[in-house]
Amino acid sequence: MIKASVIIPAYNIERYIDRCLQSIINQTLKDIEIIVINDGSTDNTEKIIKKHFLKDNRIKLISTVNKGVSVARNIGIAKANGKYIYQIDGDDFLEPTGLKKCTNLQKVTKQTL
Repeated sequence: MIKASVIIPAYNIERYIDRCLQSIINQTLKDIEIIVINDGSTDNTEKIIKKHFLKDNRIKLISTVNKGVSVARNIGIAKANGKYIYQIDGDDFLEPTGLKKCTNLQKVTKQTL
């Protein structure tokens, strides 16, 4: 089973999506899937995502007509296979240990309940 699904909605963020994807690809937690929902971008966002998609088989690219960030997130959730689901905006990024820390925190929290 995949440990974590990372959902990234993307709409016209060509200036930021490369850094976001690099930060997820380079996580110390490797057992992840990266689901990027291109929400009808009209700039080079999809082209940049495809560049990463062709290099990393953990990336799933879903292209839709623009329906808004909430719909894009829900599409990602419906496609997710991970034990944990993380959502990040396409103009944000994570430090390399970010997902591992969150996953470990989930384990500790679950054990203390």
